[in-house]
Amino acid sequence: MPAQLSLEQRNLPKDAAERSRLLQRYFQRQDVDARRTDQGWAVQTDWTANAEYYIDPELSSGLDMWPTPLATKSIPLAVQQEKDFLLGLNDCWSLLGWSLKLAERPDTQRINLIHLDSHTDLGSPRVGLTADSRWVDLLSGDAFDIGDPMSVANAIKSGAIGIGSFICPLIASGVEVDLYHLSPRQHFRYSPDRYSLALGLERNDPIFPSAIRPFLEVGREECASNYVLTDKLAEICQAIDRRFPTFLHIDLDYFNNRFDGRPDWRGKQSRHDPSVTEVLDNIDKVFAELKAREIPIADLCVGVSPGFFPAEYWHPALQQIRKQAQGL
Repeated sequence: MPAQLSLEQRNLPKDAAERSRLLQRYFQRQDVDARRTDQGWAVQTDWTANAEYYIDPELSSGLDMWPTPLATKSIPLAVQQEKDFLLGLNDCWSLLGWSLKLAERPDTQRINLIHLDSHTDLGSPRVGLTADSRWVDLLSGDAFDIGDPMSVANAIKSGAIGIGSFICPLIASGVEVDLYHLSPRQHFRYSPDRYSLALGLERNDPIFPSAIRPFLEVGREECASNYVLTDKLAEICQAIDRRFPTFLHIDLDYFNNRFDGRPDWRGKQSRHDPSVTEVLDNIDKVFAELKAREIPIADLCVGVSPGFFPAEYWHPALQQIRKQAQGL
């Protein structure tokens, strides 16, 4: 069960329609039940079993190819360690892979992170800073520590760490990151360039108004972490500082983002929707470039991204990555 919350009456809107909209925005791809109690509100959530939330009409064919065929409700929990990389259906499981690697090397202070993705994934996680400067999962109340992989896994399971908010906890935990974002040009949120990536703290949570949550801001002020946006992997390979370990994160929607999580995807003329042949060719090109430049990859994590990357491509794309990841 992702969340069972007891909230004060003032923390949710009185109007039923407004309350429903807030909870659906806050707990995406989850079924939410909110009931009045003497103390306020009892809110219970669960991962949805409704395949329509994932948009993809071929979703079941992708779920059937998982080593143990999955139900829709199990999508957010699906993760496995492959021979050469950590694989999750949702790409937020990459944070678990990074946590495991950092637990092996607790003295790591700075990393390069190559981020192949159609999205920045720089959103704010639902973790809060305590008075003694520790992080806590706002949904479960449990401690969150990047150096404790179990706490990271639990925060992903609770929904505190989601598909767009798994990079911020890494930086909020004190790791300095040079984030190299390789993105299809049509999904650029900024002009291609090098930016600062500053960590901030704010109280703006609509359900936990007193919580101090971390956020990341892309800007020009000099700070410890940086964000580089480009559509050219060669530029990343040239810029990387090899004194620091390099983590590679691949979201398959970098290669095809047909649905982009949008129910109206059919009407979007400029969608990123290459053929499976082009997808496989581009996977080969990415790995060929990394190998030719002799970029030492300390960790590889792969996210499938249901509702973004088409299910009929899952199997051939993952087979190609398994082949190319050998000896990386």
